[in-house]
This record gives sequence, C-alpha cells and structure tokens, in this order.
Amino acid sequence: PGGPPASATLLARASNFNAGAGTFDLLLDEVAGGVVASLNQPITGATYSIASTGRGTAAFTAGGTAHSYVLYLDAFNDGYLLDTSADVEFGFFSAQAAGPFTNASINGSFAAGTWFSPVATSPNATGVLTLSNGAVSGLGAGTYMVDLSGLGRGTANVNPGFGSNNLVFYIVGPNALEIMGSAAVTSDAIAFMNR
Repeated sequence: PGGPPASATLLARASNFNAGAGTFDLLLDEVAGGVVASLNQPITGATYSIASTGRGTAAFTAGGTAHSYVLYLDAFNDGYLLDTSADVEFGFFSAQAAGPFTNASINGSFAAGTWFSPVATSPNATGVLTLSNGAVSGLGAGTYMVDLSGLGRGTANVNPGFGSNNLVFYIVGPNALEIMGSAAVTSDAIAFMNR
C-alpha cells in the first residue's frame, strides 16, 4: 500500500577517521524519494566502531534524518554495508586513491553500468563513456567538472543520464568512478565506471 516506489541513492566520501573517538567526517550527496535531500553536504562527527571480527557500525544525521548502518569488512578499508533504519539501503565502500584530483585525472574510456536498480523504473544502462578534460562522449554526451577542492567529487550533465541528466560522481582512483543522478526524480540509479 501507499504511493509508487521511489529510489533513494546516496554517495559519500568519508575522511578524518579518529579511531580513539570513533568519529569521521563525510561529504554527502543524497536523493531520496524524489527529493534532493543533500548535495555536497559536509557532515562532521559521524560515528563508527569496528570489532575484531570485521563487523562494524556507523551512524550520522543528514538533513534531520538519522542513518544507521551495519558494515562488514572484506579487506582493509573495503567492505559492504546495510542500513538498519527505516530505509532499505545497501552498498559498499572502498579506499580512495591519493589525490588531488582534476578533470584530467580521469581522462580516458570507461565501461559504465548501473548497479542494482533501486526501483523498477530506474534505468538499466551499460556502455562506454569517454572523458576528456571536461567533455563526455560515447554512451552519453555532455560535460563534467571535478570540484576544485581536489577531493574527487564532481558534477556532470550527460544525456542520456543515469536516472537524471544531472549527475554527481566521486573519483575512487584514475581507473574508477561512482556516479548517481542528482535531480529530484523518483527513479534514480547508481552507476560505476571502470577502465
């Protein structure tokens, strides 16, 4: 019962881990239920704990919404997480290569594809995207810009997009990016690009 299903997508960059205090900071982008909940939002004081078994927990609040996760490490700084609050969210995390990052950091051709479409109306797409100093061609055509901060967050406008033509992405390294639509739509998607 209720309205039509709507996607909830979230990308973030975690940093400034303090093992003694069990805290870290986030740079967050989130679209939930057709509402742009957070774009480029810094969050300080998120909490985490990791047991010797590799099971952990993490929590933060963004835009008045509490997020709680259970996570499992499968390697150093790499693993999977599951939301334990009211939303059905799952995903993964991995270590980011050393920056700083610019448009030129990701020049080249990438295989791109969506991952676990959140709702039936979310797009399923695969193909090759070529990035060249701010221009996108291949599976879609458009432009991109890596933020001047050097932290690896960027924005793009690509047609066709991954749920929306407005995109946000995070550079994992020169050979990998994570992408999500960043417009107020109910059928967003998460996509990966790898060389």
